[in-house]
This record gives sequence, structure tokens and C-alpha cells, in this order.
Amino acid sequence: MEEQLVYRSYFSSPVGWIELCATGKGLCSLYFTRGKSKPER
Repeated sequence: MEEQLVYRSYFSSPVGWIELCATGKGLCSLYFTRGKSKPER
């Protein structure tokens, strides 16, 4: 079983935080969180 590399990026927008999650094989998820605080995951 190969180790999966995950990249996480956070983008601050006027209405909340956007979390982009991607692996070596492509995009895996996209989260949107309302509020000024950075999402904890």
C-alpha cells in the first residue's frame, strides 16, 4: 500500500475560509467554512 501524499491549502475570502485538499492523483475535496477563524481539521 503506497503512502498517499495530501496537500492542503487555505484561502481567505471575505465570507469565510476555503480549504482545498488535493492528492498526487488530483483534487480530492473542497471545503468552505464560514467565519473568520481558520478551519481546524
